[in-house]
Amino acid sequence: WVKSFSHDLEDGVEELSSINLDSPIYSLDTSENYHICALDTRQIVVLDALRAEYVRDVGRISTEQYSEQEEVGHQQRVTCVRFRPDNRYQCISAGWDKTVYLWDIRMEPAKAAVRTIKGPKVCGDGLDVQGDILLSASFATENALQMWDLGSGNLIQSIRYRENENEAEYLYSCRYVDSSRVIAGGSGSRDAKVINTKTGVIEGVFYDTKPIHSVGYCGGKVAAGGVSCYAHVGDFSVGSGYLRDP
Repeated sequence: WVKSFSHDLEDGVEELSSINLDSPIYSLDTSENYHICALDTRQIVVLDALRAEYVRDVGRISTEQYSEQEEVGHQQRVTCVRFRPDNRYQCISAGWDKTVYLWDIRMEPAKAAVRTIKGPKVCGDGLDVQGDILLSASFATENALQMWDLGSGNLIQSIRYRENENEAEYLYSCRYVDSSRVIAGGSGSRDAKVINTKTGVIEGVFYDTKPIHSVGYCGGKVAAGGVSCYAHVGDFSVGSGYLRDP
């Protein structure tokens, strides 16, 4: 079920609408007007954000309606969908099939894929967007953290995550911190790192005993959490910009 709510701090939450998609949802994002849902069936579904009404699919998979030859879209599970912050009609999806799609949800399903990027195997919340630059976190031994030009689909750079050659990276999640820093985490070294993309310097690390599955950033604070059940939170000092424990 997808449900829309209004929320008031004093009166609580009021359900506005709901829709049964008849399939588990692995990832969801929302813009001003729309929800985008990645389903267990590999379908990506667009919903009206206010009324929670079905709008359309983006791409199309082999079903009773479409043959295998007509299939356009992911070949395996979709694990992450994300709207572009500066364009409410474009969203990005990725998953196990080592393919990232940039979709225009206004277009017909067979023509909605306006850009395809081959490479990232995204196994979690491993996409973020800043302007025309896509950040991806892949389940890979090396070169797992990468930046891509959405205009051309070309790789801009691979950001070194591991600190020594004996470590694997295997990342699940990533976020932009600002125009020159990102945070990412995974299972290779069981940590989350804030990395300066211009210098390659690791500016902060959250160490854990088990894989990190999610990272976040807001208002100077970075956070990470995963299988160990611990939520790590830190901030950046005004003077140096380096991560400090709260």
